[in-house]
Amino acid sequence: MRAFFALFLDVFRASFAQRSLQILVLIGIAIVVFCLGVSFEGDPTDSVLEANAKGLASFRSRGSGLASHRSFIGTDVRVEPPRPAASGDGLPAGFEDARVVEIAFEQLNDVDALVLNWRSFQAAQKTGEWPEAPNPPPELTDADRIAFLEERFADFGYSDAAARRIGASSYLVAVRVDHPQEVRGASRLSIFFGIHEFPLGDASRIDALVFIQSLLASSFAGFVGMLILVSICGGFVPEMLRKGTVDLVLARPIPRVRLLLFQYAAAVFFVLVLTVALFASSGLALAVGAGFFNPSFLLCALTMTAIFAVLQSASVLFGLLTRSSNIAAVGALGIWGASTVVGGLHHGSGVLFRAYPNVRAALEAAYLALPKLADLASLNTVFLARSHLSEEARSVSLGSGVPEIDWPVSAGTTVAFTVVLLALAAWMFRRRDY
Repeated sequence: MRAFFALFLDVFRASFAQRSLQILVLIGIAIVVFCLGVSFEGDPTDSVLEANAKGLASFRSRGSGLASHRSFIGTDVRVEPPRPAASGDGLPAGFEDARVVEIAFEQLNDVDALVLNWRSFQAAQKTGEWPEAPNPPPELTDADRIAFLEERFADFGYSDAAARRIGASSYLVAVRVDHPQEVRGASRLSIFFGIHEFPLGDASRIDALVFIQSLLASSFAGFVGMLILVSICGGFVPEMLRKGTVDLVLARPIPRVRLLLFQYAAAVFFVLVLTVALFASSGLALAVGAGFFNPSFLLCALTMTAIFAVLQSASVLFGLLTRSSNIAAVGALGIWGASTVVGGLHHGSGVLFRAYPNVRAALEAAYLALPKLADLASLNTVFLARSHLSEEARSVSLGSGVPEIDWPVSAGTTVAFTVVLLALAAWMFRRRDY
């Protein structure tokens, strides 16, 4: 263990001596300052409820952030100003303190068109393809229309909704708000300490927060940070093998294989320390500025470290083969890019390559052989959805953001890929004469 921490200190000193890591630290400080400047301003509950009722005909998919798909059908919807629930509203138990809104349509056909479009929209979210309209269209009952209204208001982020018909083509809808941060359009986002402020439209406060955290985890830390860390750590093995340095290294009373694995583990531990510091500081900064603290945000550091651990095994092997820091880093980044592209195509191959079975078979073989770095990255979406979401809203917020993944196969082949590369590197390092 003393040998490991000695190597860790060597890695730490060598890394901080490089300008690239100093740039990464500056980027981390900028991220923390940005998070401190993020805050939310709430809008009146009744105005938000009225706006959501008027937006019944605009469907937006909910994923891991603000980016979404939309569907809109032109329908004239008249909405009365919201009011408190009254005893004569005929609402079920539990809605005594609810807010009530009356919605009127021109005719029932308008409601039926919304119901059918909503069903098609939901099917498209699951399959990725818009289904063909049934011919003739199905006959809808009033229970179908009421279920549609209750589902739509639940999709707006309300904790519970109850609807009933009160006229020829008008309905009374009552909603309860247990989690205001999940209601769409209820907040405005302020950034840069109030210098810029803009409404979230039909996104919720949680949508905005998850989008910001996802941007930090995937773009700044997960992409830019990974590029810098791989370029820094990719030179550790070639630097160790330089003439003169390798003699001092091999003079240590440590077996060669253990020495190589210790240096690999020291690099991975170094990245874990950096990423935990980054995500902890930026998460606390968001808690101060935006009023939300998400402990699961820290788990993104584990995802980033796991991806780096796979790439570092490739850097070690390429570094031993070529003794070139640049080739070691480029080789690892090449595996990262190939794995990400193949993983993305694999999860969409059912649609993209349905007519090309040979291409699909080759894609499946490449997916099986490569590490599943895209699958690991998708875990960030799962972690971030655990912010302040209720159990019901969590499944809605995840939406199609996480593909269906066979985790035993994904994790098993990724670990096997890493172990095989490290075993080859250890075998070469042990047998080669320096």
